Amino acid sequence: QGDIANNIIFLKSGIVSSVYETGSKKFIRDFYFEPLIFTEQESFVKRKPARFSIVSVTDVTCELISFNDLETAYNEIPYLENLQERDSIMMNFFQYRLFFYF
Repeated sequence: QGDIANNIIFLKSGIVSSVYETGSKKFIRDFYFEPLIFTEQESFVKRKPARFSIVSVTDVTCELISFNDLETAYNEIPYLENLQERDSIMMNFFQYRLFFYF
């Protein structure tokens, strides 16, 4: 919470939650279960501070792709660079990859 989300997370095993704090209270927004790809999308795409933090609930195994690596992929794969809706394509691209990954 408050930092810019720099990674898309490929959750391979385990459980994580997204949480946020207001004052002295901590709230759980959601739980994420494997296999799943997620990020604080508004922060990741718009490069603004995240409203939520990701917290491990159990031991997790995950892989990350950074914002910079994703930008490199867009630049090196002309098809991705030419897409009009890059932000929405981002998650679809990785959901497709996830299908073959797991």
